[in-house]
Amino acid sequence: MISSVEGFTDAATSLAELQEGDTPQGAPARAATQRLFGADAGFDPFNVLQYNAVMCNDGTGSHNANEIWADVQRRVQTDPVSGYRADTALFCGSWPWVAKPWQLTPGHSPLQLSGHLQEDTTPYVWAVAMHKQVGGGLLTIDDDVHGSLPDLPCAQQAIDFFHTRRTQNGACR
Repeated sequence: MISSVEGFTDAATSLAELQEGDTPQGAPARAATQRLFGADAGFDPFNVLQYNAVMCNDGTGSHNANEIWADVQRRVQTDPVSGYRADTALFCGSWPWVAKPWQLTPGHSPLQLSGHLQEDTTPYVWAVAMHKQVGGGLLTIDDDVHGSLPDLPCAQQAIDFFHTRRTQNGACR
């Protein structure tokens, strides 16, 4: 979790180098991300940096720690069982950049979407809504496990997309 803005510049530089296909420049870059995310977090700091960059730059909630906490407290009053959960907001306190909402439209290249019918991490209705918004193929996975596709017999359908650029629709079990 981000503990302060210390090291954002070094971490952003490292992320930009990675995006350009370069290798971040050794210990200073790694030390900057370790200061941000903690070396003992059990994660490769660059993966955590990428996750936070995506979630916080796209998140439309507050980036102010006090506002995030006040929101959690309001939800706990309404729903004492699960209202404490702040989701990705906890990672975005002190994130210095404001999100720019996406204006998604259908593209010209093939797109393969997939969604798990009963999972709660990324609800299936989101996959359906995205499919309606941008098109492409929608492979419906009939289970409740986030990220289970690689372990299913129908994984080949998704893999084939990367080789053939042909999208798949329908059910996957």
